Amino acid sequence: MLVAGMCLCLYYLMAAVNADYEGATLMLLPGAVTTGFRVWALMPGLDSVLFVESVPFYLLRCARLYDLPFAIGCMAFVCRRFALLFDRTEQLARELDARVAERTKELTAETEARKSMMLNIFHDLRSPLFAVSIRAASKDAWRITIRQ
Repeated sequence: MLVAGMCLCLYYLMAAVNADYEGATLMLLPGAVTTGFRVWALMPGLDSVLFVESVPFYLLRCARLYDLPFAIGCMAFVCRRFALLFDRTEQLARELDARVAERTKELTAETEARKSMMLNIFHDLRSPLFAVSIRAASKDAWRITIRQ
């Protein structure tokens, strides 16, 4: 039953490879190797002439080392997905930094334009007021000299 389940998994992996699902090829070879190891580990239970039960072979079957290729394939798939997502995140961060720098440049230019405009307005307002205040001061000084 276990081997039938593994063969069904291989069938689905092959269908995923044919449908061009990302990472399916990373899983197909380790899945096939694991299925082969599982079949090989089950052979002595079939009373075949080719396989004679021995202590090392029994230990190998019990150690479940035959699951290692599939586990390594899964890890490779997960690491690849993580690397792709990390690259995408870095790309988005670079785009965001560029947008922030551009917006900061625009805001700096707008601030400088406002500052320049405000200086012109203050200068335009201050010049007539300065003339009026000088005139008022000279009248006050003239009145003081007349009284004396």
